[in-house]
Amino acid sequence: MRNSTPTERTYLFSFSFGTNLLAGMIGAAGAGRLATVIGERTGDLIYGYQLTLYIGIGVSLLALIPFLLIRSAAPSKEESRISLSRTQFRKRGGFYAKVFGTNFMIGLGAGLIIPFLNLYFRDRFNLAPDTIGLYYSVVHFSMLAGSLTGPVLVKRFGLVRTVVITQIMSIPFMAMLSYTYWLPLAFGAFVLRGGLMNLGVPLVTNLGMELAEEKEQGLVGALLMVGWTSSWMLSTAVGGHLIEHYGYTLTMNITIVVYLLSSVMFFVLFRRAESRSKTGRGWQYAKEVAA
Repeated sequence: MRNSTPTERTYLFSFSFGTNLLAGMIGAAGAGRLATVIGERTGDLIYGYQLTLYIGIGVSLLALIPFLLIRSAAPSKEESRISLSRTQFRKRGGFYAKVFGTNFMIGLGAGLIIPFLNLYFRDRFNLAPDTIGLYYSVVHFSMLAGSLTGPVLVKRFGLVRTVVITQIMSIPFMAMLSYTYWLPLAFGAFVLRGGLMNLGVPLVTNLGMELAEEKEQGLVGALLMVGWTSSWMLSTAVGGHLIEHYGYTLTMNITIVVYLLSSVMFFVLFRRAESRSKTGRGWQYAKEVAA
């Protein structure tokens, strides 16, 4: 945010998210196969999973090297002076609640079913780990394509409407996953749902940064992350219980309702914070309206 201009910012957020997805696509393609090969050679599939996880941990730790090489700009004086006082929360608390609440709702729906989709394919279609890994590789490619398409859609519809439109478009594909027992349809719905739903992830972060004052951008970034992770903490436990006792169909239908509510909530809370610029070539954001 400190080292970019409004013109390029949407592309940078999407590119950053897309890079993660590309790496995930490579990892997903290899991990399932690696676990299967190790399991076949040792006669212990559980050990194959364990060793694959250890390798993943090692690769993740390698990320410390490029992180340590980053020479980022120092925080501005305004950002360094942020005060979490009653005055600050009285003035901007409404905005903080909106940022936290909308991301919490989106994460609440995702946490119910997304961590269990690999089990969904195993249980409903009896697929092997390497096949499921291949499926995740394809869905990561779909998410990558979606994230790179996001900036193009933002130019026409704006950040808020692009997020809402793509999330609502993903709902019919979740419904297909819920009811179908035909593998090709389930696979297609899995890929398209992933691309559409995740297209808005970097856009939500981008919007939060645009609406935040410079001194509170770090706080808003933290609220976005806490909203997402805290909702997963709750909904993943609930999702596992629901799947265990009632199956995937009911759990996915509940997810659909939560996704729909989160999209409506996001649009209602932020629709007036974004408007077309006077030139008609871009969008402008009103921090005071968002609060």
